[in-house]
Amino acid sequence: GAAARAGGMTCLDCRSANGLDKDNESLLQTEASADGPSLHAHRGALQFGSGSIAARFLFAGSVSGIVGGCWSTYITFRYTHERSRMLNMNGEPFPSGNVAWPDSISYMAADERSAAGKVFLCFFVIHGFCTLVSQYPYHFRNVNVGNDVPLIPCCGCLSMNTARAFLPPIGILLVAMDHTVSPNRHTAAINKGLAFHMIGVYAWIGITLLGEVRALLSARVLIGRLERTLRWSLTVCCLLGALAYVVTQNIRAGPSDICCPNVWRNVTLATVEQAKASLAFDIAAEDLTLMAGLHFNPDAAPPLYRGLYDSASGMALVLVQIGFWGEFVAGACVLLLGLVIWAFSDNRHMATPDPVDER
Repeated sequence: GAAARAGGMTCLDCRSANGLDKDNESLLQTEASADGPSLHAHRGALQFGSGSIAARFLFAGSVSGIVGGCWSTYITFRYTHERSRMLNMNGEPFPSGNVAWPDSISYMAADERSAAGKVFLCFFVIHGFCTLVSQYPYHFRNVNVGNDVPLIPCCGCLSMNTARAFLPPIGILLVAMDHTVSPNRHTAAINKGLAFHMIGVYAWIGITLLGEVRALLSARVLIGRLERTLRWSLTVCCLLGALAYVVTQNIRAGPSDICCPNVWRNVTLATVEQAKASLAFDIAAEDLTLMAGLHFNPDAAPPLYRGLYDSASGMALVLVQIGFWGEFVAGACVLLLGLVIWAFSDNRHMATPDPVDER
């Protein structure tokens, strides 16, 4: 306990304080009595596994998240004028002349059958698992604040290191798996399920930022001037991006006279036939689903079970884009933080121990 409270402890100090090294030492001594020289090889492998492998998993996870987020966004905007994004509920081009813009990253990747959805799901699942396996807050001296620092000051049930090691990767897995849907499909049941999506967002971004601020302000954590500048810059940019997303979402959700938001209308059989006449049979099938939903739920408030007649334009479209790119910046900064932490960590310079011949 005294060692853990001392400043600047390493991951091996944490293990010693928790009694873990005593178990490993007894195991190594037992093996050494049989194998002799293999004791030092086992000890080197133990140190290598706790540091360098953690760095490799963090690097793989951070790069996977960056690739998944950037590539899925590139696909979305490179192929902006695909038919599915240009046609309204009638199977005709939107009167505004604009495509249907996604209002969030999750909505952009909501369709797992689309190219963007597949890329997003694939790479962010890799990101979540690699970051979870790395357990880097325990092993990196430029992150480790000490096991005696709690997540919540008034409650010592969970340490900051444990929270940062487990909650953000679990959070991004919730975000990737439990994604949002279009506003006209937001039933009460779906909203209850999306509660876990929001929990995932708070865990991935919120806990990461909280842990980062605690690390940057801690005298125990070994951080150089350039690294500190980069990490503070990314933290501030992440906060600004998240703030932009939250503010624009609240403005769009509340009553306002801002021109010109999405226009939602009731779907009728005439709408379905018009979509069929335009050879937009997939849209006609969706229209039938929406029409049936409104028939059995006549009290549903718009835009639930309504069709999208016109896409946003004017100031409403500007708010959508600010919110989208704000969320993109927030997520990108979280991923880049992992890459910066990896780049300045001495763990990535640790070498694999030399193999020892079996005797």
